[in-house]
Amino acid sequence: MSVEELTKKVEEFKSEGNKHFQKSNLQEAILAYSKGLEACKDGTIDPNLNATILSNRAACYLNSGLLQKSVDDCTEALKVVNDDTIHCKILYRRAKAWFLLTETTKLMRAMLNDAAKDLLQLLSIDPNNDHAGALLKAIRAK
Repeated sequence: MSVEELTKKVEEFKSEGNKHFQKSNLQEAILAYSKGLEACKDGTIDPNLNATILSNRAACYLNSGLLQKSVDDCTEALKVVNDDTIHCKILYRRAKAWFLLTETTKLMRAMLNDAAKDLLQLLSIDPNNDHAGALLKAIRAK
């Protein structure tokens, strides 16, 4: 397959992904973008097209709450992009994913604190509860 034919095929996958994304069919969009990335894996496609598809898939992951996958796709895209407009979009998406990961981490800490409080209350009533003691120890280790 020629570079032109391959580029056309990759553009079709990108376009399909974009249509699904606009309709909030994120899983279908991820699948289409993934097929496009698979097709351009040999490195003959314009790196900005590759970066755009990675960035688009990162947006799907971001909207799906798959934040680490979004960060990973953005990081890969940043390795190949050489267009400032695309570069800025990718940096923004990665920053947003990092921010949301941080928020998730804060929420997890709050939930762990609540769990520890429950266990401390339980242990004040039943100090010999080995399961509660072990779970509290595990929570404190985090």
